[in-house]
Amino acid sequence: GTTGGTQKVVDFMNSNYSFPYSVVAQGTKVFYGGPRNGTTNYGSEGVELYVIDGTGPAQLVVDIVPGSGSSFPTDLTVLGSKVVFRATTPALGWE
Repeated sequence: GTTGGTQKVVDFMNSNYSFPYSVVAQGTKVFYGGPRNGTTNYGSEGVELYVIDGTGPAQLVVDIVPGSGSSFPTDLTVLGSKVVFRATTPALGWE
């Protein structure tokens, strides 16, 4: 890539303590497991799977643990045209 063609899609360091659990690019999209806004304020969805395409804010892909609970998606991997990952739920644990 080039400097002119590079842009920030999310600022994971806009707070004292923030992080994505896992990040993977697929085409023009970036998928990550973490809080929507890249901060420790997990909001109403918790730590889930989000996607960013650089044209707007992160969008929730799936709310595995509904509400403010968190599934902590990790180990994101591109597999063909899909993104696969591990996540946890209170009922089933890690899958």
